Amino acid sequence: MPRPGAGPQLDGGESQLLAELPHRGLLVALPGFDAAAGCAPPGPLTVAEANKRHAITHIERFHTHGLPNRHGHSLLGTGDQPSPRWPAHDLVPAGPSAGGRIPPRTPHFRTVNVLLAAIVGAAWGVLADRLSARWPAHADGHTRGLDWRAAAVPIASAAAFAAIALRWAEPRDQFILLAYAAVLVVLLATDLDQRLLPDVLTLPLIPVVLAIVLLGWDPLLAGKELPMVSAIAAAIGAPLLLLLSDRVLGGGLGLGDVKLAVSLGLMSGVTRLVGGFLVASIAGAVVLLVLIALRRLSLKSAVPFGPVLIAAAIVAALLP
Repeated sequence: MPRPGAGPQLDGGESQLLAELPHRGLLVALPGFDAAAGCAPPGPLTVAEANKRHAITHIERFHTHGLPNRHGHSLLGTGDQPSPRWPAHDLVPAGPSAGGRIPPRTPHFRTVNVLLAAIVGAAWGVLADRLSARWPAHADGHTRGLDWRAAAVPIASAAAFAAIALRWAEPRDQFILLAYAAVLVVLLATDLDQRLLPDVLTLPLIPVVLAIVLLGWDPLLAGKELPMVSAIAAAIGAPLLLLLSDRVLGGGLGLGDVKLAVSLGLMSGVTRLVGGFLVASIAGAVVLLVLIALRRLSLKSAVPFGPVLIAAAIVAALLP
């Protein structure tokens, strides 16, 4: 007997298919659904209202393509769009190596993933800081000891890695953006240490990022109507604007900043880069005002511009 208040009844074949899904690589955890009783949940997601035959087709399609969401729910929405209860950004597609089936990504999995990324990021930050203390070689042969940068770089690196892992769930997207962030962390360390962005990092980064964009692997440009146009426009526009503003304001912009801006533009596109730069500029201004108020800096102190560009790139990667 169906439970009181349950939705329309399913026939035997449909109930059996739904009950078997946990054993076929998908989990069904719809609120109110009882596979043994053959009851669909009440409300807009009932199978009868969605047309039983159409719903069965959707279930088979999700089984074939491996599209459980990260909470382990099977999607039984209507039409070609996922149900509003489980939005599209909640999907975790299965890769070819998983044979179309992957374990559901639970909140516990995401938490562990983010914590692991933070630990790796902190360790990478320590290595980047110690590297920058020795390389590129200081003109006076001096090797910097431990100071505030030895804490600032690992903290910034851990935060960037954790935020990227939290923002991007797809493994390939995570790998690309974390590798991108790893290079930026090294550049942050060298710029804070010597106000230098080495060509050995900034120049190879340009063709590597361009290849990622051409292959369609750049998650920051995914979904744009003209991704290549946006990437090229930002890659050309960002360094030109930097050079123009430096000429007008009489700043101390270095060529390393210009070369880095090309890569950041390619990777981020116009919209993300502008948004990231605005956020990073405001945050940087606040930090400078605090340091001036604490008399750690003066109005005549030379401040590297690379950290602002790097912060802009990380923020751009985190924007929705």
